[in-house]
This record gives sequence, structure tokens and C-alpha cells, in this order.
Amino acid sequence: MTRGRFGVKAKKGFRDWTDEAIAEECQRYETALMQAANILVLGRPHADEPS
Repeated sequence: MTRGRFGVKAKKGFRDWTDEAIAEECQRYETALMQAANILVLGRPHADEPS
């Protein structure tokens, strides 16, 4: 890690990243961001929930 080669792009770091793990983490992160945006805009975590 002293060379700055860590994280998802390098597939190394605190854990080794597989392509499958990267895809799962990207999906998890995108879902979390969308839920946060819905809370900020709509006041609820899911856009499809009634007010």
C-alpha cells in the first residue's frame, strides 16, 4: 500500500477485490445513495412508498 495501489481500482488493499465483489459493492453503494437522495427529496427512503 505504500505505492498508493489500493482500493477497488487496484483490486488490493485491506481486502482483495474480485470482479464480483466490485459489482456487488457498486450496486450496494448506488442503492444507498439513491435511498439517501430519496430521503432528502421526498422525505422517505424509497420512491415507491406512499407518503
